Amino acid sequence: MAKVCGVSLLAFFYLLITRCASAAAPAASTSICPGVEASVEDGATCQQAMQTKSASLTQLSSGVTKDLRPSLAQGIIMAGDVIYLRAHTGNFLDAENGVVACRFNDTGTRQMFRIEKDGGGAIHNSDTISLRTHEDKHVGVQNEDVSADWDTYESEGIDLLSISSSLAEQHAQPGWWGEMDPGAQPGWGDVDPGAGKTPGNGMLPPLPGGIQAAFHIETEADGTDVIRKDDQNFLRAYTTMHIGVEGTAVQARRDEFDSQRRFIIERIDPPIPPPPSSNTDPHGPDAIVAGETIYIRAHTGKFLEVWKGVGPSIRCDWDKKKGEFQEFRLDKTGGGVIRTGDTVYLKSKYNYHVTVDGEYIREMGEGSWRDDVKFIIEKDDAGMGVTNVNDAIYLRAHTGMQVEVHQPFLPKFECNLCAAVVKVNKPVKGAYMKFTIERGAK
Repeated sequence: MAKVCGVSLLAFFYLLITRCASAAAPAASTSICPGVEASVEDGATCQQAMQTKSASLTQLSSGVTKDLRPSLAQGIIMAGDVIYLRAHTGNFLDAENGVVACRFNDTGTRQMFRIEKDGGGAIHNSDTISLRTHEDKHVGVQNEDVSADWDTYESEGIDLLSISSSLAEQHAQPGWWGEMDPGAQPGWGDVDPGAGKTPGNGMLPPLPGGIQAAFHIETEADGTDVIRKDDQNFLRAYTTMHIGVEGTAVQARRDEFDSQRRFIIERIDPPIPPPPSSNTDPHGPDAIVAGETIYIRAHTGKFLEVWKGVGPSIRCDWDKKKGEFQEFRLDKTGGGVIRTGDTVYLKSKYNYHVTVDGEYIREMGEGSWRDDVKFIIEKDDAGMGVTNVNDAIYLRAHTGMQVEVHQPFLPKFECNLCAAVVKVNKPVKGAYMKFTIERGAK
């Protein structure tokens, strides 16, 4: 059963003060795991959305050179990166069905963790971070137990966009935030009697999981330098204990800087694709042909994918070609080479075509070869040229609108903690609508 933390902020700050007073061990950050996420829907007939927070963190296009990407050029670990944690046994931490273990020397889906940090940016020594699994849960600690079944707002189906805009103005409905014990510490924030019993006086509660799902990332060296690929790190839980591996078991039992608690942080950097081909020969090797498997990389450096869990069915979360969920085929009446201006159909591995309904895009097994599943391939340059691998393309839906990977924003500033979503609601071409069509090994 998923857990939701009720630990109070008062207890949290007491723990922080107590820890800082100890000269025998390094100071541990016990900040509440911060941030809120936005959720959207596929449409009126679709399920409540679930997006990964870190999917929204701004990243440069994969076509940018290493000179302009310090995270690649210098190996710096950034918030939003997919990382792998190698233990002293040579195996990697993995998460499956909420269980954290260390069983395999493999960098597959189960071993993927997205490292998150309030405010984004580079990860530094002594930062407070959280680890999100491929199952859209957070890794958390309860006493000595380490698990990956800590809920996020999205997995609970809570629409924070609507809540954040109305929470301060509306009276809380009975049971909306759960029963509040008058004698208990207000874990959801102090209740202002003058605010209509609105929890937190109009402020959102902390992320479910709270400090249980927050970790202090540490090195044995002093200082606050950035964390880089292949660095040796330690993960300190709110209990002040480090996560360690004994055999295949993962627990948080000791406050020691030893080999059992040491992890090497690894990252598989996406290859920078070659420049678009100048091939104009429809029989050339770079030409994209109807029916072949392709991957569609967005301006964020992440790939479109079909998701069959809770939330939008077309997502853009991962910057690695990690499986068949990111595989698509471009269908075309009559087959043959795909050209600029062609009407195409985007087929998923389930053999259904991607549908556009209003501003929503989805693949929920609704059918194929219909008017509402048509797209037109477009480029920046006019004409009817061949579409080649690594070309930058646009996908215009039957509605006349362009498919885009959209970064939600708040007035006057970008919301780096809001989840990126795939939408179809603007007729013009722009950076958010540009995709790179790729082939290649995973």
